[in-house]
Amino acid sequence: MIGDAIGIAVAFIFVCALVYVFFGNSLREAAVRRSARREQFGDDYDRFKDTDNNPFIPDFIEKNPRRATVYVIVAFILFITAIECVHSVPPGHRGVIVTLGAVKEVNLGEGLQFKLPYIQRIVDIKVMLEKEEVQESAASSYLQ
Repeated sequence: MIGDAIGIAVAFIFVCALVYVFFGNSLREAAVRRSARREQFGDDYDRFKDTDNNPFIPDFIEKNPRRATVYVIVAFILFITAIECVHSVPPGHRGVIVTLGAVKEVNLGEGLQFKLPYIQRIVDIKVMLEKEEVQESAASSYLQ
């Protein structure tokens, strides 16, 4: 449970870093454009009163929505791939790596494990000892 949350947090940070890499310059350019508008129209300029520019849609989406859609789809695929890279082996289990149907001889311990997405999977094998009681009858106490 906690391992899955850590994996999701790592994937979220990864996606945020990718968004910053791809959109960092356009966000800085948008800030420069906004400051230029303030110089052009004065300090009382309010973006929310601007009828040509929707305040709730970022400029890079408004100018080229097809490219923004492609970026969102690519970011979603990268997010799913980042989540696929992480597996949590629960306590009392060992992880066995299966790569394209072939089992590796390496056993993984408990905790957060990393794997190749879409190629490897980790199968959890229970290794705890379990007590089992069975009722049986015997002819004498000697046979017990």
